[in-house]
Amino acid sequence: MRVMSLCRIVLFWSFSANFFLFGQTSNAEKFTLSGSVLNSATGEPVKRALLTLSPIYQGQALAPRELTPSPVFSDPGGAFSFAGLSAGRYRITAQKPQYRQDPEAGTIELGPSRANFEVKLDPLATLEGTVLDTAGNPIQAVSVQLIQASVLSGRRTFRVDRSVSTDDRGRYRLWNLQPGSYYVRLSGRAGGTRTFMGENAPLVDWPQVVAPIYHGRAVDRASATPLVLGLGQRATIDFNEPLKPAFKVKGLLTNFVPHAKTVVQLLTPDGQPVSARVAVNEINGRVEVNDVTTGDYLLRATQGEGDGRLQAEADVRVSASHVEGVELQLQRGIEIQVSLNCDQDNQARDRVPCRGSMELRSAGESNYAVSDGGGRLKFRNVNPGVYSWRATSFGGYVAAASIGAEALTPGSTIHVRAGLQPEKVELVVRSDGGVIEGEISPGIRQPSLGILAVPNFESLSGPTEGQSLPDGRFFVQPLAPGDYTVYAHPRLREIPYLEPEALRNLTNGFRVTVTSKGRSEVKITAVSE
Repeated sequence: MRVMSLCRIVLFWSFSANFFLFGQTSNAEKFTLSGSVLNSATGEPVKRALLTLSPIYQGQALAPRELTPSPVFSDPGGAFSFAGLSAGRYRITAQKPQYRQDPEAGTIELGPSRANFEVKLDPLATLEGTVLDTAGNPIQAVSVQLIQASVLSGRRTFRVDRSVSTDDRGRYRLWNLQPGSYYVRLSGRAGGTRTFMGENAPLVDWPQVVAPIYHGRAVDRASATPLVLGLGQRATIDFNEPLKPAFKVKGLLTNFVPHAKTVVQLLTPDGQPVSARVAVNEINGRVEVNDVTTGDYLLRATQGEGDGRLQAEADVRVSASHVEGVELQLQRGIEIQVSLNCDQDNQARDRVPCRGSMELRSAGESNYAVSDGGGRLKFRNVNPGVYSWRATSFGGYVAAASIGAEALTPGSTIHVRAGLQPEKVELVVRSDGGVIEGEISPGIRQPSLGILAVPNFESLSGPTEGQSLPDGRFFVQPLAPGDYTVYAHPRLREIPYLEPEALRNLTNGFRVTVTSKGRSEVKITAVSE
């Protein structure tokens, strides 16, 4: 009974203290916040934007319901106002279709009241156009893909950000597009995998279709010209493409499981999907791919999901007639076993578990795996192909790598072949790495400045990003012993520094030597361009 009473007292005082921390009582002085919502690109007011004001309560945007003000809309002149606010710190956000706010929401301190506070919204871009044949006639139901090019951890990535089909006028439109670099591609006739039962596939024959092509008439992404979209930009891209004869690819899925979810894809040699209408008989696994133009392709089928997924693929060449008799044998996905051999001393072993990660990348896909506490990791359902690789260790550095009896170097690849189980990958991890510590000169400090340590020798870890502190200090760890060049770049997140060409373009580097278990000092006095 005494315990329950004590708990009630603690809960009461805890709630009371939290309540009075923000604004104290309903009789405390109240404040107002007013200002305007502006288009960051033009400076014009933005009307009908929804603004939300959230008290920052014990470091989080949480507070008792009665302390959170109701959202408001900006008026036709972009003006807004909140009234009856308690003193304290708030986070303010604004939302409107076809706009975005800075990812880091603005904060404001109230007490006294604030006026003329500006909230800026970035206008998003749009892309539109028409797809016509060479005679000027509209082509409907063509899939238009917008492939976004970005950089993630020093590596270029490409993904289909948006896809839309042309209407009966051959027109398309994509909106709410973030600023950035894109590739625009016609990927063929819009379609997908459909299942059926019976003798005949439920698809209408189209004698002619548009072949996959990038804007600028490039057949692959490597030779295509990117489209760079800015804030609020309204871009137009039109296509005038010849119609080409359409053929079919027919085949049979063996080891087929009736009625299980099945997806069939056609891929170009560079790993890009081709839009096509696919019919799969869900009883016997018969496959029919429509709308295929001449060329070399990879036909890939998957059935089921998760660890029990079945997969199959076959190379297909389409010349001047339909292709028949393609057999795809469904089987369990390929697994790749990886083990970490952590060469740690007793002191390091007590502090850092033997853990790491590895990534496999090919033209069309990426696989990523993280080890368990025992230093083992596994890739599941890996498709056949040729993969580049990169491995990292948490608390150490990768000193050596091999697959079977073959040593892996930074530029080597891993070949995964259909029906063959790859040999185990072995990673040797050492814990005797050193640390680079340094300081950025006060005159060049800026919040976005990133630190990159580039080895001047063949290193399996490759370039490594550092951690920056608010006081201008930074550190990079752990690193293999050797000579490095350290760069400070204001847009490091946009630099594909895993590519040699990108590294050659960096300037104003500072040399430093890392020793085993040592700490090396360097001072950054210039920013890389």
